[in-house]
Amino acid sequence: MEATLATIVASASALVYAVVGETITEKAGVVNLSMEGTIMLSAMTGFAVAYSTGSVPLGFLAAAGVGMLIAALVAFASIELRLNQIAVGFVLALLAIELSSFLGDPYVGQHGPSVSAVPIPLLEDIPFVGRVLFRHNLSVYGSYLAIVGGYLFVFHTRRGLEMQGVGERADAAFHDRVVEAFRRARGSGVLHLDGTQTPDRVEATAWDAVAALVGKQPGAARV
Repeated sequence: MEATLATIVASASALVYAVVGETITEKAGVVNLSMEGTIMLSAMTGFAVAYSTGSVPLGFLAAAGVGMLIAALVAFASIELRLNQIAVGFVLALLAIELSSFLGDPYVGQHGPSVSAVPIPLLEDIPFVGRVLFRHNLSVYGSYLAIVGGYLFVFHTRRGLEMQGVGERADAAFHDRVVEAFRRARGSGVLHLDGTQTPDRVEATAWDAVAALVGKQPGAARV
């Protein structure tokens, strides 16, 4: 039982990162349907770099860089160019999936470096919980921090609350900024508006992450 739960926790870490990132994206009002392609291309890039260099950290950084690049393309096309978010997401998903298959073909069947388990002293000795949660590698522990950090950012920071306001009700967010600008200007007499793994498994992880996000997803907003 404990071994089964520990395996589930380890396997779900990739899904956790995807869900936290996608939640923040969609809270900001951007519908990102390119997640499947993003995860597959990032996974391929991370493995290829780690395999070629023998460095797991470099593999993680490369994978993160690919994810950031695709997210930037989605944001630019949807917000700056005002293109249809659904179309942009599907096009980038298909492009990234095909690129991962084409570029990753030489690495199929290869065995790259792995991330070693790092049990947490004292916590690993806690009955049941220690064996399930605290005998994993740093990537799994990072997913714990991602959950807590994402929650605190979205719901307990000014930037997170502003992001939700822009994503969920852009008109209200714009109105609040204008009112605040007039309040500041009234005091000084000056009006100044500040413009401020396996492909099948990776694919399933991507769509599981999208499916985990339930609720109204507003369109892109520009404030």
